[in-house]
Amino acid sequence: MARKVFISFLGTGFYYETTYGDISNGVNFAPTRFAQKATLEYLKANEWSKDDQVIIMLTERARTSNWDVPDNKRIRPKTEQEEEYIGLHTVIDEMNLPCTVTELNVPDGKTENEMWEIFELIFDQLQNKDELYLDVTHAFRYLPMFLLVLCNYAKFLKEVEVAHISYGNVEGKVDGVAPIMDLLPLSLLQDWTFAAANYLENGYAGRLKDLTKRNMIPILSDSKRRTLNDENLVNFVNYTEYLSLERITCRGKGVMSGMRLASVKDVANIIEENSVAIPPLKPIIRKLADTLENADTSDLQKFIDAANWCCRMNLYQQSVTFLQEGIITFFCQRHGLDILSDKERKLINYGADVQERGTKEETWIENLKFDDIEYAIGKMRELLADEVFDKPFAAFYNKIVKLRNDYNHCGMNTSALENAIKFKNNVIEYLGNSQIQRILDAANRSEEPAAE
Repeated sequence: MARKVFISFLGTGFYYETTYGDISNGVNFAPTRFAQKATLEYLKANEWSKDDQVIIMLTERARTSNWDVPDNKRIRPKTEQEEEYIGLHTVIDEMNLPCTVTELNVPDGKTENEMWEIFELIFDQLQNKDELYLDVTHAFRYLPMFLLVLCNYAKFLKEVEVAHISYGNVEGKVDGVAPIMDLLPLSLLQDWTFAAANYLENGYAGRLKDLTKRNMIPILSDSKRRTLNDENLVNFVNYTEYLSLERITCRGKGVMSGMRLASVKDVANIIEENSVAIPPLKPIIRKLADTLENADTSDLQKFIDAANWCCRMNLYQQSVTFLQEGIITFFCQRHGLDILSDKERKLINYGADVQERGTKEETWIENLKFDDIEYAIGKMRELLADEVFDKPFAAFYNKIVKLRNDYNHCGMNTSALENAIKFKNNVIEYLGNSQIQRILDAANRSEEPAAE
């Protein structure tokens, strides 16, 4: 079970007794000078285990001002009168928490060196997979940002999870009660932003899916917070993950159906029109959806779009695979060949080789391995007579075949490219070749409704 760790900076100011509360649930806590006490009550730290930890960060001044107060007395600034002032050390001791309470001495953080010293001191306190609860009520200057950066650093190196970020909002009292605000959505938004950027860079939606499991599923189980659009957000991530896997694993039939692509687009439109638990997520969803192409296109266009998407994600093997298989599928459909028959699909490869070389018919007939040889000869003749399947196109297509074979066989042949950058550049170049536009134009013409 993950260890719970509460982290808070204690300041030097004179704190006045305040009633803190959980406004959303109508729960108020006993008046206290210290937001840390109320927050620990809010987090039900009295139910934590002995393995859990409360860490209070103390500068030298904070220690004498608010942790161990000399004689338990301080001068009230406004009246300049001395009054009883029990330090947080005693206050927490009286809570009889079952967990470990650690007072951590830190420098003032006024210099860059001191900032990094504090960073290392806190990081060293953390263990792998800790569950962090941060209180930033008295984290002044750059410390709130500092803690967020530290958390992201620890998420990466120690796989910690930020469970709560609290702020005792004394300035925003409601009926005399200072709400304990949960600032975790700010951290979540940052996580979603990083995950979305990661997806746009490499096409993997795993981080988005993980965030959905950790953050959105709990919201869906909370009837007070759940909205229909939060369910749509979960659906959007699920559809996006499946769409990316469909392309990463080169699922041609799925790409042709366009079903997942249409689902992503449709759900993104629904989300844009309604509210979500974290409102700034909506532009992120919109951006992810807008990077995807139109779902209502020809089958060839869908293959080319998938190839371009893979190329943008640096998935060059998948890109050249979609490119070649999309072209094969197009010519199979154009000439009535079975798009799921290996033997009939190979006619496209063989036809391109014959077209480029100018091989005579009597020679290529001998190499057709079909039971119905007349059928195969007829299809070959049709293909070679196709105005789009001319010699320049065949030469271009054969380059694609060679490039794909080069990749699939790890470049372990005498004609392979030695330079990885050249391979990448060839994929990009082939996707933009004018021959691609020629067959796309032919595909679009074939789908135009016949004139009445």
